[in-house]
Amino acid sequence: MALRTNARAVGRFFSGPADFGSEGTLATIERNQPRKGQAGPGKAQESSLERQLPRNLEAERAVLGSILLLPEVFDEVALVIRGQDFYDDANRILYEHLLQMHDGGQQIDLMLLVERLRTADQYDSIGGAAYLAEVGQQVPTAAHAVYYAGIVADKSVLRSLIHAGTDILHDAYDPTADTRDMLSKAEEKVFGILESRGSGEVKVISEVLQESLDRIDARMDQQHAFGGLETGFDDFDQMTGGLQNSELIILAARPSMGKTALAMNMAEHIALAGQSPVLFVSLEMS
Repeated sequence: MALRTNARAVGRFFSGPADFGSEGTLATIERNQPRKGQAGPGKAQESSLERQLPRNLEAERAVLGSILLLPEVFDEVALVIRGQDFYDDANRILYEHLLQMHDGGQQIDLMLLVERLRTADQYDSIGGAAYLAEVGQQVPTAAHAVYYAGIVADKSVLRSLIHAGTDILHDAYDPTADTRDMLSKAEEKVFGILESRGSGEVKVISEVLQESLDRIDARMDQQHAFGGLETGFDDFDQMTGGLQNSELIILAARPSMGKTALAMNMAEHIALAGQSPVLFVSLEMS
């Protein structure tokens, strides 16, 4: 019962979201001795870096504490972060257990969480009752749970960029590596980070269905759905509906097959027709 009381206490250590530091500098948070098993995914490459990887341990605990105090916020939090976004291994384990409870329709309760941790033989490795009490106490207000989750997500993105940059740097020093292949891999790494985050936008199913039906009707009527930019190539425009917003369009072909000329023709047509401002950037790998 004492554990429940401590965990449900709303701590006053911080006055609000603005009080969170960017590097987790509180003495009570940065332990000299890591907990058993504390070597999470976010720490894999830190030994090879001169500076500490971006993280905010206070925000991570605030997310967990907010979910325990106000489980209703989980739906919004889950749209912002994933388990692997947590830097601290114990925090990741706690979040994944809470997520499984939420997805399984179970009531989110501290004592039920403790039981799950004991069953999985992870109770001691995450720090036991003392750490769970600390998580519960360190919540300025559960109403800011999504804000805290955003901080955690941002730090995760920064770590991913650092890891990708480290890999790219390592590959660039390889004298036998193919330049084009390295550029392609570098692009894949960066775009992979972007795609993994998703848009985070939630839509009502009726809106999505109506938009899809409108697109289908426009295609059947040979109209350009939702303001697609006409390229000047009629057959292409009728098949695709034009160039749509937010699309990444890749023209792929062997060298000297006319990729640049085709792109220039499209850009010129769009600009002259006044459909949209156009910026053309040519970066030759040769």
